[in-house]
Amino acid sequence: MRTIVISNDQFEALQVQVRIGDKLIAEDNELVYNDLLLFGEEREFSFGVYLFCRCRLTNSEGDETYSKWDQSFGDVSPARPSYDTLDDVKMLVLKFESKKLPIENWGHSEHLVLAIWYEFHYDQFESLELMRTGIIHFNNSVGIPNTASSGYHATITQFWLLAVHCYLRLLRPSSVFAAVQRIMNSALTSKDFPFIFYSRSLLFSTNARLAWYDPDVRPLSELEKILSEDMQRNISSFAR
Repeated sequence: MRTIVISNDQFEALQVQVRIGDKLIAEDNELVYNDLLLFGEEREFSFGVYLFCRCRLTNSEGDETYSKWDQSFGDVSPARPSYDTLDDVKMLVLKFESKKLPIENWGHSEHLVLAIWYEFHYDQFESLELMRTGIIHFNNSVGIPNTASSGYHATITQFWLLAVHCYLRLLRPSSVFAAVQRIMNSALTSKDFPFIFYSRSLLFSTNARLAWYDPDVRPLSELEKILSEDMQRNISSFAR
């Protein structure tokens, strides 16, 4: 979760765009309260992403107009670590398990690499337990409450572990680093991948956060087929 401070207290409200270069990747209308614009836990920024904002003005007749876009906040986060070597992967695991991972480096990529590590080295029951307890302890260490509305999400965590397990079974990698290289260039790098199987209403529900729920859009039996097709599309990129 990232909080961006809005220093201009004359802003009644803001229209916000997030861009990579000239490409628009997100747009939100958010109310500003006490000069703070709060992006929720689903929003993830990476290096080279810029925040643009403009003031929304309302005249006496209630008509709204906007000022021109202003890139007043520049790059909104530092460069994220890459996982280009086995040492990078091991360091992530060490920092996560010792609760020394900076919160700004805790995103989807980190969740995915950790899922690969645990699924490669442990059985499914053990990897789920390690991931579950690790996330809960990490959240506690950085002040993220694990409640019915925030923190650890049972269904999302278990789904990603199942997806990684399936990919590893298809891939049969020779090492954990080979698995990281392949999966980090697969469909699993998209945070939207779960929505192939889940509706947003179910996945973001309190019930799904607190306990595992089966998908309501497509059955998990289709997971292997979808990942196999993705693997075939990408296989030429890894030919040696």
